[in-house]
Amino acid sequence: MRHHFRKPGRRPTGGTSTSAGMTLIELSVSMVVLAVAVSATLASITSFAGLESANERKIEAYLSVRRTIETMQASQFGDTFALYNADPADDPVAGLSPGPGFAVAGLTAPDGDPDGLAGLVRFPINGAGELREDLNDPDFGLPRDLNADGIIDALDHSGDYVVLPARVRVDWADATGPRFVEISTLLSIR
Repeated sequence: MRHHFRKPGRRPTGGTSTSAGMTLIELSVSMVVLAVAVSATLASITSFAGLESANERKIEAYLSVRRTIETMQASQFGDTFALYNADPADDPVAGLSPGPGFAVAGLTAPDGDPDGLAGLVRFPINGAGELREDLNDPDFGLPRDLNADGIIDALDHSGDYVVLPARVRVDWADATGPRFVEISTLLSIR
């Protein structure tokens, strides 16, 4: 009888090997890890692209607010309130005043906006549309002496102001929800 002895460290040849099965399992695990990494990378790229687009819209809104303020400053100062308020009856030239609303390229006003324009100019007015210096509105810096007579009164100062508080705002909605840019300013005679 012959005995077959194996040398230490050698495996028998032939038959099935578990080595191929382990490689297949390792390959499957590697593919799953790779798929997860690729998915995470794609999600990051998509998120970054959305963030870049949102930042571009915010920059456009900010620039639009600045341009509007500059246009207001360039107008005849005594007419600024009449040009940009909501009352067409006091317009310096009927039908040619811009009014309080303005469009912003690439931005749509939120649903329910009365004029459908994303931009809005506001002044410290009461319910009757009067420019008042006695209103309690810290955002406009009020109460404040708007006509420089040394008295804060309850009169309409739309015809005699020497400083004019204004708030210019752009509202829009994007994938992240409602957004806005707003600047408050104090216009004066140059």
